[in-house]
Amino acid sequence: MRQIGIFFGTDSGTTRLIAKKIAKAIKARHGEDLVAKPLNVNRASADDLLAFKALILGTPTDGEGVLPGKANDTDEAAWLDEILPLLLEVCEAPVPA
Repeated sequence: MRQIGIFFGTDSGTTRLIAKKIAKAIKARHGEDLVAKPLNVNRASADDLLAFKALILGTPTDGEGVLPGKANDTDEAAWLDEILPLLLEVCEAPVPA
C-alpha cells in the first residue's frame, strides 16, 4: 500500500505539474511503492485522504508565485530534502543516509 498521498488544487495546471515532479522525485529515491499518483482534490473524497499515513498538499499561488510564509528563493529540491525525512519517519520507511 502506498503511504504518502499527494493531493493538489490547480487553476492553470502548474500545481499539478509540481505535484507530479514531487512524486517522481520520491519514486526515484525510494521506489514506486511509497507514494501514490497525485490526485486533484476536486476528484478526491475524505476517504481518499484518510487512506494515507502522510499527505503532501499543493495549492496554487497568487501574483509572482510566492508561497505563503516562504521566501522567493525556495526551490523544490531543498524543500524535498527538508520535508521528505519527516514524511518517511511518519511512514516508518527507511531514511537514506
